[in-house]
Amino acid sequence: MRGRRGVLGVVGGAVLMAVGALLATAVVKSPAQLAAEAGPPAQGVLTAEVERRVLAETVVTRGTVVADQSVTVAPPGVVTKLPLKAGDPVAAGRLLAEVSGRPVFALRGAVPMYRDLVPGATGDDVAQVQAALRELGHGTGTDPKGVFGPGTKAALAELYRAVGYAPLPALKDGPATVKAARDAVRAARWALEDTETPPEP
Repeated sequence: MRGRRGVLGVVGGAVLMAVGALLATAVVKSPAQLAAEAGPPAQGVLTAEVERRVLAETVVTRGTVVADQSVTVAPPGVVTKLPLKAGDPVAAGRLLAEVSGRPVFALRGAVPMYRDLVPGATGDDVAQVQAALRELGHGTGTDPKGVFGPGTKAALAELYRAVGYAPLPALKDGPATVKAARDAVRAARWALEDTETPPEP
């Protein structure tokens, strides 16, 4: 009995030691093992380092660019003739230059010619042109002062012919003419905006 108890005691001690060793390995860890468990896992197929960047992709394709709308832009005036030389005297009615085939001549006056004068126009600039025409010998008929009537039109046509040019036809001012001009300007502005606006993607 004593021998059997001794064997059982040795076996029990061995079992206790083995259990203790297992518990010690589960609780006690080396510094290298702790560092390995605290760090990130090794990169593999399912893990990768996070990057912050702009995703971009270039696609090369072929195509033809066609304008949806076109706008006709009048070219600026071109000086086509300079009859005067440096130092030449300038008198009223004298041809100063030719721009795009049309005459530019001198008339006496203090009011700037800021607009095109047509039949029906009124104002100080019309009265100034009438006075300049009469000074050159082209009477304005029965037109009131400052009113562009048939007499002023005829006198202006005589001046053009005197310097060697045909007068351009003039349209009368009026609500319909002004409205048509404004509509044309508005349409041209819209067309220009359409050409400047980039197409939607």
